[in-house]
Amino acid sequence: MFHSNAFGVRWLSKLGAPFFASATLVAFAVVGYKLLRIRHTEEPSVVSSDRRRPRDIVDGLNVFGAATTDDPPSPDVRNRRRNGSGDNESSGATGENQFDVQYVTQSEAYTLVGMIEDNEQSPEKQCRVLKTMANMSAFTRNQNLLREVGAIPAILKLVRSETETVQQAAILALNNLAMNTENQSHIALSIPDVLNLITADGSDISESTLTAGLQLLMNLSVTEEWHQYYIATIPHLFKYITSAVKPIQLNSLKVLVNLSCNKSLIDDFMSCKAPVNLKNLFEFYIDVNVLVRVTTLFSHLVQDLYKHNVNYSKSLTASGDGVKTLYEMLCSAEIDLYSKILKLTKHPNEDVRHFSGKILIGLTQTGH
Repeated sequence: MFHSNAFGVRWLSKLGAPFFASATLVAFAVVGYKLLRIRHTEEPSVVSSDRRRPRDIVDGLNVFGAATTDDPPSPDVRNRRRNGSGDNESSGATGENQFDVQYVTQSEAYTLVGMIEDNEQSPEKQCRVLKTMANMSAFTRNQNLLREVGAIPAILKLVRSETETVQQAAILALNNLAMNTENQSHIALSIPDVLNLITADGSDISESTLTAGLQLLMNLSVTEEWHQYYIATIPHLFKYITSAVKPIQLNSLKVLVNLSCNKSLIDDFMSCKAPVNLKNLFEFYIDVNVLVRVTTLFSHLVQDLYKHNVNYSKSLTASGDGVKTLYEMLCSAEIDLYSKILKLTKHPNEDVRHFSGKILIGLTQTGH
């Protein structure tokens, strides 16, 4: 036994310091991993910047920044209020700012709904409450809770508010709530109001409100269930895709890409008037995010021309003012447009190359 122990001591001494240093590092790594698992806490269920769907890229949640005066305080403030320590009036805090947005109780949710249903509340107060609701909606639990306490119908009414800042805050809150599929059938009731908002002639709607409306329409157009509401808006969306305001242009394209996945809408697309400067969207140098959507959209439309029986007579006679319809533009296959698309097959972006190639193949198959 002594001989065996002595041999073990001599063997370990030969390994020296490197062996013991390595063993120590491994031990620290294991302990650190276990501590991280112990400290793990719940994160928002849907907070990624992008969520890819079968149709287009659906934007992530519009979570308002945490560094504003309207944001709720830390959880310990709410706990003090529940324990009776702390005075709302003396602290200068308003009711909706006392909520911890991650752990909202049912009674607190009812309080918020009551605030936005109160017709005597000022627009500023309504906006603050709507922002609090938008913050809450970063968490799946709260998305369900707000639906259950009747928040969605109350928010829908504010989309028709005469105050644009309230309209915008309501649309943004709905946008976050729409990330929950169970909420979408309720929120879809807002589609006609949002469509009227963005298509009203002579409207002085701000760029930020228009962008918010387009984002909501994009999120609700991922599935075909409510596409029938959008048909009359397709011509307006084509006007927006040549906008100089990038968020308006990009979100309009996203809505159109989603709608173009519905093959039953091909005739409605083809009868639209083509924007005069539409060909400029196929330039090699424009923003790649725009270019991917433009080529995706037209690859869908050209493929549908080939695969389905389009009402050609309607498409050809839709414009009586000399402006070409989309069908006429694609059928004419002007050399400059064709050459632009051909150049895009050499674009650095793989998606642009892919969809540009599909456009050319589709035009060839349709005989144009």
